[in-house]
Amino acid sequence: MADVARMATLFIPWALRAAVTLGVFDLIAKGVSTFTRMAERLMADTGSLHRLLRHLANLGLLHTTSADRYRLSPTGAVLKSGHSSGLARGLDQSSDAWAAAGDRAVPEILSAVRTGSPAWAKVFGEPFWQSLSNDARQAADFDAARSVHAAAVGPWIAGHATGRPTPMSRTSAAEPAEHCEASSPATRI
Repeated sequence: MADVARMATLFIPWALRAAVTLGVFDLIAKGVSTFTRMAERLMADTGSLHRLLRHLANLGLLHTTSADRYRLSPTGAVLKSGHSSGLARGLDQSSDAWAAAGDRAVPEILSAVRTGSPAWAKVFGEPFWQSLSNDARQAADFDAARSVHAAAVGPWIAGHATGRPTPMSRTSAAEPAEHCEASSPATRI
């Protein structure tokens, strides 16, 4: 039951986006470890930032070294902007046009399933590929995001397709299509 409850929350993906967009992981990597100093540097509300940091620590992305100090965990380190994985770029709501637009379309999954109409067109008023054709920055960000996505998730999908799930998988190898982003009603075009 706990696994399903964790999957159902929207707090985790949005906490990650907020932390990456603010630059929390980069700031901690630079040695700023107290939440009060981070709040000053990020021009954020001290109490709200502290709650976000505690949430990130509960997720295992940060470690607390005292009541008010934080350091990156190895898992959290991959969310630094300069990390070779590129994962932070796809979460940054201020610098990645594709990430911000894609996140606006996702809440329309229910409508897409009910109507069969793509969520993207409902949100942006034009089909997905047309939208990318009309916005060079968004198209470039989309290409970069797909490269990161392929590197991060490709082995997992390949494990399902071959019947040899990788350790990151907790689902049946008989269900690979359900886990492929291209089959999502939100991104279906």
